[in-house]
Amino acid sequence: MTNSAGRPSAAGLFEGEGRRQAVYGALPLLCTYFSEGQRDKLRETDAGVARSGGEGDPEGESERMVAGLRLRVALALAKSLLRILDSVLDRPNFRYGVTRTTSIDKPRGKLDIVRWVTQLREVRVPETYPILSVERSSRTPENLLACHCLTWFLEEIESAYTASAVPRKSAESEEVIHTVDRIRVILKRPDVAECREVVRREGGRQWVDDLLEEVDLRLAAGRVGNREPYEELVRWVRGILDGKPTLDPGDLSWLFYDHSFDDKLFELWCMHQLAHALADRLGDEEVRVPDLQKVRSTAAPTWEWKFGQYRLELRFQYSLSKSIPELAWKGEKGLVLDGRPDMTLLLYSPDAERPRIVFVDPKLRKRDGLPTEEVYKMVGYFSAAGVENAGQGAIIYYTPHLDQQPVHTLRSAGNGLVLAVGADPTRPDDSRPGFADIASLVLPDDLIGPMLADS
Repeated sequence: MTNSAGRPSAAGLFEGEGRRQAVYGALPLLCTYFSEGQRDKLRETDAGVARSGGEGDPEGESERMVAGLRLRVALALAKSLLRILDSVLDRPNFRYGVTRTTSIDKPRGKLDIVRWVTQLREVRVPETYPILSVERSSRTPENLLACHCLTWFLEEIESAYTASAVPRKSAESEEVIHTVDRIRVILKRPDVAECREVVRREGGRQWVDDLLEEVDLRLAAGRVGNREPYEELVRWVRGILDGKPTLDPGDLSWLFYDHSFDDKLFELWCMHQLAHALADRLGDEEVRVPDLQKVRSTAAPTWEWKFGQYRLELRFQYSLSKSIPELAWKGEKGLVLDGRPDMTLLLYSPDAERPRIVFVDPKLRKRDGLPTEEVYKMVGYFSAAGVENAGQGAIIYYTPHLDQQPVHTLRSAGNGLVLAVGADPTRPDDSRPGFADIASLVLPDDLIGPMLADS
């Protein structure tokens, strides 16, 4: 097969607004790293780093690349958080509370008359007096929320920094040191430090949800001073938890200043677009945002849809030896010629012994025509998986230079099929038909009806 029109016109780089729009498209996935209970997540991250090998370890390299993206997003979000907290802590909220203490020999403070009367008949040596003390406390729900966010992002930045293996003299390292120092200074402020023990003891996702609800009620009732910064803090937290964070214009420059993670970013953007295409094909109006860190640590599918006895899985960087154990190419002493497509779609049906499998590989390469080299790699996956010319898959490549997003179809005599789909994050609407075609590979028309009927 020859294809002179398929020459690469650029390799591995976004251009123009591509990187910015890809990050926006992938943010819901990246934010799942810090949307749940952070202490459990840190243990999972540490375990993931321990599993990662050195050079030549594709899974370890992937983890480091994703951690690098996490780090950048966390640093950008920390900038907006610190800006909000500057306004919050300019006039921090507080409330007065009554505490009951005891004074010896003579009353020192306001006497608690009810308690004093009940103990008049008791003989006490020395004499004691029950006292009511009114104390100012910063442990309001809104200040607990602020303290939680600081603790949350301090741990997230430190864990992502460790997992990403960023060079110590890099711009990221300098930003990490600066951000961590600022957070630690704020955590030592009396108004915040007073809340740390409660946050350390609680801090889970359900506790945060309950806290947000309580803060909302206090804001609605007018019981929160310095109202506007606290309202902005609530919006910021909800944006993170919903996978739709708000970033300031100044924060965007931090995310997009170079191309170090463009390849991985394109993969995540494509995966998010494909998940929506699959959901549309199944009539699923709401697409949940998976917890990437959790699914990686538990080997669970990134996305999963169930319809009665049918089950569809989308797996990220799932090895061929796991999707099809009976590989065609094996060597001595357990050696296996394996592979790891970026995405693997598996449809399990009640009337089939093996799942219907579609491999999907996004490649951030600009091609003027058919991406021949990438297609050959897909055919190599088919051979390694033992399906040969009956395999089905798709290549997604970067096409900002083409007016229309192309979809090339290649078929084999053995009913195999490969799609080569052009996509551009700056034109998601134009890219959507290509992702819909990929979804149709694993969910053809003749299967959609029985699946939905079985549900």
